Amino acid sequence: MPSIPGEYSSAEAKKIVASVLFDHGLAYDRLRARTVSFEGLGYGRAVFVKPVGLRLPNPALKAAKNDLPKGVCLDTPQIVPPSGVID
Repeated sequence: MPSIPGEYSSAEAKKIVASVLFDHGLAYDRLRARTVSFEGLGYGRAVFVKPVGLRLPNPALKAAKNDLPKGVCLDTPQIVPPSGVID
């Protein structure tokens, strides 16, 4: 768990996202994570996790995003790609 509330490592964030996606029945191929710092703006950091191979659109995705803790974000496109799969 993070030393500062809402701050997770990339590995921790991937585990959290994998668990939430599994709980909602969402299948993907792999997860990629990147940490973004908002400290210059007076905020902390956030880890954005991209589920590669996730099929879109999926109504369960909104509920999955809501179940993630503060500091962990699901990185999905606003517009569904032509293939319907995140790459």
